[in-house]
Amino acid sequence: MDKVAILSEDQELISEAKEILSPLELITISDTRRLEGIDTILLDIDSVGTGHLDTLKKKVFVIVITAEKGARHLLESMTFGAFDCVLRPVASSGMSES
Repeated sequence: MDKVAILSEDQELISEAKEILSPLELITISDTRRLEGIDTILLDIDSVGTGHLDTLKKKVFVIVITAEKGARHLLESMTFGAFDCVLRPVASSGMSES
């Protein structure tokens, strides 16, 4: 089974993602150096920025989450190697399909 982690400081987003991705176990991480066994990272660029993207993309699939509706974050994320970009609110975004 795939291991999915979320890197976010937004507790509401973490709860929402856990509910949507159930029955998968969603692990909350704060340290990008400890990724053993993780296949996919949900990266909340609104709370932690894009600085981790370059490091993460070399090790795992990265799905960026943002509330920013403009194309800036989408283009930046995909340019720097994100697998997908999901807009908030995640409940209506199709995150489970990503």
